[in-house]
Parts: sequence; structure tokens; C-alpha cells
Amino acid sequence: MKKTAHTETVETDNKQPQAPATESLSAHPLSNAFNTLEDAKSIQILMDNHGEQLDNAIRNIGK
Repeated sequence: MKKTAHTETVETDNKQPQAPATESLSAHPLSNAFNTLEDAKSIQILMDNHGEQLDNAIRNIGK
């Protein structure tokens, strides 16, 4: 059995092709990676706080 490589253009719902990963990396310098990491940390803190608020609300049900 012979394996063949398939290359396809991945399309989104609006039928516009996605840029290959190499183009995406060159369009977005690694200096933006730090901002992305900081944003992710901020989101994690928000989610942790939200989880604590939900836990507290659940504990207070029926009191």
C-alpha cells in the first residue's frame, strides 16, 4: 500500500483560505507571544476567581 501526501487549503465558514503557519508566524512576531501569555494568565485568574464565587454561592444555597 502506497502512502500519498495530501495538501489542501483549509477554509473557514466564510470560504476564505487560512494562511499557512509559516506565514502566520512571520506576520505575528514572537514579541506578541509575551502579550498572549500575559492575556492567558489574566484569563486564568478571572476564571479561578469566578470558580471561587460559584463555590461560595453553592455553599450558601439553603442557608
